[in-house]
Amino acid sequence: MDIHLENLEREATMLNWALPALLLLLAGVIWRVVTAKRLPAGLTTAPWAPGGIPILGHALRYRTNPAAFLSSSCASVGPVFRLNLAGKRMVVVGPDSAVIKEVATASESILSARRAVAEIGFNETLGSLNVYFGTDLHKRWIKETYGAWWARQPHDAPSGLRDEIRPLWRSLDRSLERERAASLRAADLFGLARATVLRCQVERLLGAPVLEAAGDAAFISAFMSFQDRIEDATAKAAVLPRTLSLPLVLWPVARMRRKLTRRLAAAIACAERGADPATLGSWLRAAATLPGELARRPSAQVAELAIGLLFASHKNPSIGAAQTLCALLELGDTHPTASRLAASPGAEALAGCHTIQRCVLETLRLCAHAIGAVRTVVAPGGFVLAGRYWVARGETIALAHVAVHRSTEVWGADADAFRPSRPEYGEAGAPASPPSEYEYTTFSQGLHTCPGERLALRTMELLVAHFLTKGAALDGPLPPVSFERATLAQRERVVAIRFAR
Repeated sequence: MDIHLENLEREATMLNWALPALLLLLAGVIWRVVTAKRLPAGLTTAPWAPGGIPILGHALRYRTNPAAFLSSSCASVGPVFRLNLAGKRMVVVGPDSAVIKEVATASESILSARRAVAEIGFNETLGSLNVYFGTDLHKRWIKETYGAWWARQPHDAPSGLRDEIRPLWRSLDRSLERERAASLRAADLFGLARATVLRCQVERLLGAPVLEAAGDAAFISAFMSFQDRIEDATAKAAVLPRTLSLPLVLWPVARMRRKLTRRLAAAIACAERGADPATLGSWLRAAATLPGELARRPSAQVAELAIGLLFASHKNPSIGAAQTLCALLELGDTHPTASRLAASPGAEALAGCHTIQRCVLETLRLCAHAIGAVRTVVAPGGFVLAGRYWVARGETIALAHVAVHRSTEVWGADADAFRPSRPEYGEAGAPASPPSEYEYTTFSQGLHTCPGERLALRTMELLVAHFLTKGAALDGPLPPVSFERATLAQRERVVAIRFAR
């Protein structure tokens, strides 16, 4: 009965919002018509992707198969085109390195990544502190801790990251053992990888005392639920007018974030009072010593920034590791390499795991986000793409990662095939590394290259090796890959695995 009443109350609340939201939407449409910007002389707008329908635009075709739709659109109208996802319009850039570079190197005062991220819902779901301050803070911390984050260095290059490999291996081992202990014969690979990486990141970044004070397994579960809600809200907000998405999907997630922030803030305060400072995580220890604003921020804001950091640092590496394991288990013959790493975990041993490295890179190429690297045009005069396509101020530009990675012009006739031996990853028998950032776009590029790229790659490689050394095997056929979520591609159904030891 209580559940029934709760559902009725929720439906009533949605109806109460519906009419005002629709009126606001109508007013917005009228305003857009009245204030429409005039096209500058000599320029045109990008062509529309084919197959749009009234009201919904391309939303249905995109949702059915994002990778195929984006690739076919590039083939039909070229690498720059317009997309309409049920009213959410954007200009999409596909496989054209020169145009990608134009977007990637434009300053924040011309193309704003922060504003774009805020507008797609993260201002509510993760909070404005993370959107406008957190990323720059984390970039600075990574640079000071591990060295220049923008340098795509090989495994054996001197950096602070080399010293992180052994403790990261041990933390992942503890985390995996803890999480798989809760499973019986078979486990959900993606769920297990995700919980393992999240537990490891909390331990390494914030500290085991913080995790214990936050509720340990209960906190891991709560955070994963929170992230699921963010993904769901982001997907819905992408095809809903903002006047509807705010009350129906974004504000409820914002309330969930505030509750989780209070929980984590209390745990951090408890750990800082009672734990040995040496047992706290590297990011939390740095929080008190970084110059400027963070050291002076109240604990609730530190906790909110930590939530943003955990959000960014655990989900995609765990998906990448799980997808790589699926590929490796189909290929076979990788256990000896992983066993050597287990016998002597460290930077040198990891640098020798060439097969795992190449499989991680190839997996990330084929499973990259369908659409990402979003920017909002903030320059008063708009922005010109490829010398001829004008994008007005306030419009959105996005990169179709998957279309770049599946382009035969960029990656050859077998662009859709899984081939870890590709020469783009380096010479055979040598440590692998990502190729050009404008052809291999998984970690973005230019001014907004992912600062955690190297740490994410090492985390994925180590976790894959852990799974292999523990005798992980598929417990059934592999479901198809799915690009439905706003993450790296996942699988349509649960991937069950079992362990031999």
